[in-house]
Amino acid sequence: MVTNFSAGQVNTDILNTRVLTIYSTEDAVSITNGGSFTIYGGTSIAKKVLIGGITEIFDTTPSDSYTTGSLLLHGGLSIQSSQNSVNSSNGGSLSVKGGAAIGSDLYVGGFITCSESTSSRYLTITASDNSINSSTGSIVTFGGITIKCSSNATNISNGGSFLTLGGASIGSDLHVGGSL
Repeated sequence: MVTNFSAGQVNTDILNTRVLTIYSTEDAVSITNGGSFTIYGGTSIAKKVLIGGITEIFDTTPSDSYTTGSLLLHGGLSIQSSQNSVNSSNGGSLSVKGGAAIGSDLYVGGFITCSESTSSRYLTITASDNSINSSTGSIVTFGGITIKCSSNATNISNGGSFLTLGGASIGSDLHVGGSL
């Protein structure tokens, strides 16, 4: 049985095929005008959902913990876009306007860039592990470290481009271009 509505045709052969098909191509414009299909109550869907257009969630609940927020996922999230980021507001495949909390390991396959230099944007690592051997410490790198800042040290508390409050161990040669 096919029933005509003003927005288009609806196939209501639910008894035989258990399928509801809406042929309207009307686009959604608001929460109360869903275009071809508007539901004023909650909805539960037990199987996959395939969405061919932009999906917006208008709820503004902040993510104050792992159990709050506008979108709660009980499984992983995969983003198949390979669009690379351009800057801090154009993340390519993922753009986050606010902060982010990650409760476990983070693996990055490309560069990490801290940009838009101001006096308040730092890469701060708050781990306080001592460097007791070549495999421990707050930062362990398998490659070299280059500091491009050319600011000269002025005293014991202003190290210019490098400052440490503790000692230093160097396992090989040290070349110094200025006063020692």
